[in-house]
Amino acid sequence: NEGSALVTLIAAPGTSLSGSQEIGLEAERIILQHPEIASVSRRTGRAEQDEHAMGINISEIDVLFKDPNKNHEEVLVKIRSQLKEAFPSVGVNMGQPLSHLIDHMLTGVSSALALKIFGPDLD
Repeated sequence: NEGSALVTLIAAPGTSLSGSQEIGLEAERIILQHPEIASVSRRTGRAEQDEHAMGINISEIDVLFKDPNKNHEEVLVKIRSQLKEAFPSVGVNMGQPLSHLIDHMLTGVSSALALKIFGPDLD
């Protein structure tokens, strides 16, 4: 329990920066409706030279809880449900910041679950 969460929103490739901004602002509003949340901060896209480069269709929202010692699983389940209802075509990945970074370093994939398919006949 890190006392915070990382919410990643993955819109369709080709989503404009202004489109990602609209999604991000609405997502922040949804998250901040919960009384357990102290604050949020968001990054949308990352520069090509950044070691975690990502397109402007991807936003990461850092969520800080008012009581860092409490288990926040129920709140995160509600937030995920609300975000999926508000943005049915946007991927939502939730976790904790440190575990997210460790998973990313170990697998080279930024999601909690990855499926890698290999072979000459991918169909």
